Amino acid sequence: MSLRAKNVELLPGSASSAAPFIDLQVILITYLLNAQEIPLAHRLVAGSSLKGGKTFFQGAHRFPVEPLVERYGMDPTGFLDKGLSLGATQEGYGDAGLRFSALPRIPVVMVLWQGDEEFPARLSVLFDASIERHLPLDAIYALVSEICRRIGG
Repeated sequence: MSLRAKNVELLPGSASSAAPFIDLQVILITYLLNAQEIPLAHRLVAGSSLKGGKTFFQGAHRFPVEPLVERYGMDPTGFLDKGLSLGATQEGYGDAGLRFSALPRIPVVMVLWQGDEEFPARLSVLFDASIERHLPLDAIYALVSEICRRIGG
């Protein structure tokens, strides 16, 4: 990535040869401009717990997890396998938990609860509480959307 040249390029040997989506480029630049050298809070929070998140992450900005719930709601092993193939690490939350090291200082944890006859499947997205010091809400939304796109693909 070159801020001076205003471009983002994949490293040789990257997992994908396709150019990064413009959203991903914006996320990376936003992160580089805002990231601070602070330690992780080591406390997971939902997007609704972030300042302004309760109102922001609704409607058009609701995390796009429904396709993943439809695909993996009865297949937590498939969810784990896909996440692990993308470089995530397994977490001990729900029926299947994944931690993505999305960016330096930005872990994103996705927790899947398998559906049954009593409760529908659901998927939660959690962040280290320090995320709001690094990214604004719209960039957090775009980052989660990119992760969802890759898991669903």
